[in-house]
Amino acid sequence: MLWILSPTSRSSATIAAAGLSFIASIALCVLSHAEHLRSVRPSPLINVYLLLTLLFDVVRSRTLWQDGATKTIAALFTSSTCVKILILITEAVEKRKILLVPFQHSSPEVTSGIYSRSMFWWLNTLMRTGFGRILNNNDLYPIDDEMKAVTLRENAKKAWLRAKRTRSNALMWSTLHALRGSLAWGIFPRLCLTAFRYTQPFLIARTIKFVDSSEDNENIGWGLTAAYGFVFIGLAIANGSYYHMTYRSITSLRGSLVTMIYAKTVDLSITALDESVALTLMSTDTETICNGFENVHELWAVPLEVGLAMWLLYRQLGLVFLAPAVTAICKPFHLQLRRPIEV
Repeated sequence: MLWILSPTSRSSATIAAAGLSFIASIALCVLSHAEHLRSVRPSPLINVYLLLTLLFDVVRSRTLWQDGATKTIAALFTSSTCVKILILITEAVEKRKILLVPFQHSSPEVTSGIYSRSMFWWLNTLMRTGFGRILNNNDLYPIDDEMKAVTLRENAKKAWLRAKRTRSNALMWSTLHALRGSLAWGIFPRLCLTAFRYTQPFLIARTIKFVDSSEDNENIGWGLTAAYGFVFIGLAIANGSYYHMTYRSITSLRGSLVTMIYAKTVDLSITALDESVALTLMSTDTETICNGFENVHELWAVPLEVGLAMWLLYRQLGLVFLAPAVTAICKPFHLQLRRPIEV
């Protein structure tokens, strides 16, 4: 209402932004209540939303005080920003102490919020214990329900029964279908990792321009410093989250394959059973498959990064970028042809 009643600050953009902010606040109340009742961990969606919008709200508060907006609007917006900070702190608090009895003994990874999981703070207790004495089985955290052998076996079994077993690589496709959720969790951090990597050339170019110019405001330098800090912190968090999700999916893959092989081995006749073959499948072959899955997200991420790199070269060099691009593509094949044949 203040934005509408202020003739100096009123515009179609400010009114729309205020209306969307009001609708978002109502949706936030509903979502916070639902997450409190139905989730054992702090809501990652709410925390990410509050953190990202808070960064812009702080800048907007400073702008409102400096650019001559009415003091009432500036004061009210600043107050709402302070309230958002309190909400962010409250939403980040873990709910482990108030969980119902069936969920109180869950792994700290399950009940930790997005900040604890991004920084791996949930491992601090285990690491302190291991630093003080030798760990035993009781010191280890409970296994996540999604990672238990029973759950993995049932999901893999259902996918295998629904699969068309006459098609080529039927086991691979059924296993991928059973682990689609686990694999999907690695997509977003891998995209963030690519984004932070390719933000650095733009930052470096802007920094060089700022250093060469004598007319730029000093505040631009502070903004670039903050941008560098944000990019490098984000790069570290995205890298850690990506490999965390990747190794969770690898562990799920190993559990699915080993339990399926074990169940099949138990069902076989004792006269038809070759123990050495089953042991090889459950150890060597499974480990080889898991090692290959370590780079499964690179199948789509690397072509995306190559395309971005070529686009950046095109912006700087024009069509001349084709020369280094063709050289980089042909070099692996050239090295492969020059490799001596092993006898």
